[in-house]
Amino acid sequence: MDDFRKYEAMRDNGASPSDVYYHARTDGIDSVSMIRMLRKIFNLSLLEAKEITVGTSSQTTPSLNESQEKLAPALEKALKKYDDEAQ
Repeated sequence: MDDFRKYEAMRDNGASPSDVYYHARTDGIDSVSMIRMLRKIFNLSLLEAKEITVGTSSQTTPSLNESQEKLAPALEKALKKYDDEAQ
């Protein structure tokens, strides 16, 4: 999806990136397109756009860093298991 006029109009009427993300999500826009849209119409970095998508989509995961930190123990466990099996 490359036609972001609806969301540009929302921005022009004062909607925040989170508001626009919420509406795009309810419109069924896929997550990659939403990140592209947020970056384009709000001039955000990739990290800033990802922060909005993670923070808006889940009340329990307020930031991208926290979300990624929660993955670390599971990844470490999986790597240890892989290493143990490889020996």
